[in-house]
Amino acid sequence: MTWILSFIFLLPETYVISYSDEKKGCAFFFPDWLGKADSVLWLFAIGLFPLGAMGIMYGRVVRRLWFSGDQTSNVSQRAMLQSRKHVTKTVLLITVVLAISWLPNLIYYFLESFKFINDTRTIVTNVGSSEHLFRLVTYIFISVNSTINPVIYAAHDRAFRRHMWRLVTKGCKSRNNKVIGDHPSTVSALAFRGVAMDQCKLPEPQEQQENGETCGL
Repeated sequence: MTWILSFIFLLPETYVISYSDEKKGCAFFFPDWLGKADSVLWLFAIGLFPLGAMGIMYGRVVRRLWFSGDQTSNVSQRAMLQSRKHVTKTVLLITVVLAISWLPNLIYYFLESFKFINDTRTIVTNVGSSEHLFRLVTYIFISVNSTINPVIYAAHDRAFRRHMWRLVTKGCKSRNNKVIGDHPSTVSALAFRGVAMDQCKLPEPQEQQENGETCGL
């Protein structure tokens, strides 16, 4: 269902995108009404409504965990409560970072579509404008949001840091062992060594007496 809704949501942008000789790249050529509708849809359906819903639900969770007044003397329940508080703090921080990363760009797109700020063509030609700087900052925020979540997890979860370090070090060790073990000279040397050890294995004392043979004689 999510894939179907995403496909329908992106159909207008797929229809109007085309190559621009002026920009030397792909650009959106929206009709005025469609550009305004698309900017409103992005701002509210992708930005304000989801963030508002998450804010309400997280507010109820925070009220239940920190301000409910329920105190327990059970050690296991207190440990579980602390664990839930820790997870809630991490999720809240990720949500705040998501809002800071995406809302400026959505707001910029909305203001540009309704001509509250200069259009894209003017911004591209006027590099020193404040609108151009604001647009660049919004794109940087979106790019940073794509990489910031692992940093947040590592900063708030000691187990995550430990497992990630173990995964990295284990991967390096496995790769080194594979390189050494698969090397032809190493395989040949080990095979030759095994054959030589089998051939040069000394017989038991009883066999020495019967055959009068030793290795190499």
